[in-house]
Amino acid sequence: MQWTTIETNWTAYVPRLLTRWPDLNEDTLLATDGRMPEVVEHIGAVEQADTVVARDMLKEWMMGAEPADAVMDKTRDNARILSTAADVSDGEDVYSDDAKFGDDNVADTPMGRN
Repeated sequence: MQWTTIETNWTAYVPRLLTRWPDLNEDTLLATDGRMPEVVEHIGAVEQADTVVARDMLKEWMMGAEPADAVMDKTRDNARILSTAADVSDGEDVYSDDAKFGDDNVADTPMGRN
């Protein structure tokens, strides 16, 4: 995950942070508005760790998967729709009937066979 994504969808990430660090204060986290230095400072205070260690802990947490709330947020709909264009074959009209372009009437090959 990138911090810009986390900061943009901050309220979706707060519960996940609280799952990882249950002693964090939810109101304090929400008040940071996702500003990384303030989040690191809060984690450091709760975990009794210096800034470098707290930042490393946060970066390790960032290696995990994005929460579904953030992935499915309605503000990201256009980006997800636009990314589907990569799945449209050359020459296929995105508004055409898929039956004309796919193998809808062909039986699938059994797994492991050609």
